[in-house]
Amino acid sequence: MSLPGRGKERGGSLLSGHDAEMTRRWGFSSLQAMVNRLRGAGQEESPQEHATILPSSIPASDDTVQADLLGTPSSPLRQDPPNSGDIFYPSFGGLEKIAELLDDPERQAAVERWRNARAEFRQYGPGVVTDTQGNFLYEYPAGENLVVRNPQPNGSVVEEYVMGTSEANWSKAAVDLAFRELTKNRQGGPFGVLELGFGQGFAARRAMQQLELRGGWYDAVELNGDVYEHRAKVWEEAYNANNTEMDSIVPGGGRRPPIRIYPGDALRALVTRARKIDAGEEQPADVIILDMYPILERDRGRGTHDLDLLALAILCLDPENGMIIWYPHFEGSPGGTTPEQESMVRKYFNAAHYVDIPNRRDEFPEDEYGIKPANEYPYLFDANGNPILYLPVGYARYPKLEMLKRTA
Repeated sequence: MSLPGRGKERGGSLLSGHDAEMTRRWGFSSLQAMVNRLRGAGQEESPQEHATILPSSIPASDDTVQADLLGTPSSPLRQDPPNSGDIFYPSFGGLEKIAELLDDPERQAAVERWRNARAEFRQYGPGVVTDTQGNFLYEYPAGENLVVRNPQPNGSVVEEYVMGTSEANWSKAAVDLAFRELTKNRQGGPFGVLELGFGQGFAARRAMQQLELRGGWYDAVELNGDVYEHRAKVWEEAYNANNTEMDSIVPGGGRRPPIRIYPGDALRALVTRARKIDAGEEQPADVIILDMYPILERDRGRGTHDLDLLALAILCLDPENGMIIWYPHFEGSPGGTTPEQESMVRKYFNAAHYVDIPNRRDEFPEDEYGIKPANEYPYLFDANGNPILYLPVGYARYPKLEMLKRTA
């Protein structure tokens, strides 16, 4: 089913240039032709399972399931299928890693724990930050932190500081950077944005400001049930409810860019999106924002968990100008990007860079993009208690589609 406003854009078929590029570089007519095992273990696909994989078109009421994620009466939510029978398992190139992640029982358990973990938006007041000698550094305004109470396999609960107002300018700069790069090759829209990890919605709000000027669409996937229900879904419904002809500021008139936010696992969401793009039911994104939280202990202290999905993400990007935005910083990071991160990105993209935020050279000045961590947000303080005042934004363009050629 084609989606209104997404089926055919920029003239011609939805995949004009996309299938042609796949044929030229991969030697296959489409993604479907490349994948030998659409059913994984060969199980039969049920229509309901197919309808509930994320993200999909908005389902009818009989395609939804009740999911009590919050311990309170719940609204109908789509959820991932109980098994991997509807997920393709490519046996070539970089997508072998994707198959491993889909089958990984440790990851599956962590996904379910994070999906059901309680989340809180904790408010804090304005304050002052000093250095380790007590000298004044800066003031910061009131804000909030997103804290997830993550249950552990041993029964304990760990409070994870996932995001905070302290990072708002970091997210704002990431989106502005993406559109700065996109408009170098194409001044006018429409542009499609896919964000993996909604969080507090800082990047989402900035993306909509950009899209309202240029046209396009914004989709996001959020795993945690509380965050989806109480922040992402509320924002999506409020925005779309006010999406009328009268308040449009998109050049040429028409409605404001639509928003779709889905609950679920970003990995499975990318699998489904790649299939829908191939079927002509979704449009490739111009930019994918990778902003997921490392839910596995083995991913901590590396900053590579988002990058594990690049082999699949490039299938969901515009093949000519598509780009990714990602946040290289992690707890204990030396700053900038690490050799491991750089190697993973350059494997799949012809151009990869990072920019420190703030910096005047790249037009992200302190007065607009300054990073001033609050005392209440420990993630942005180093081991010595010093605030981290510069944060990197990574960006990569021009997918190396040849990386997905079938291996012998």
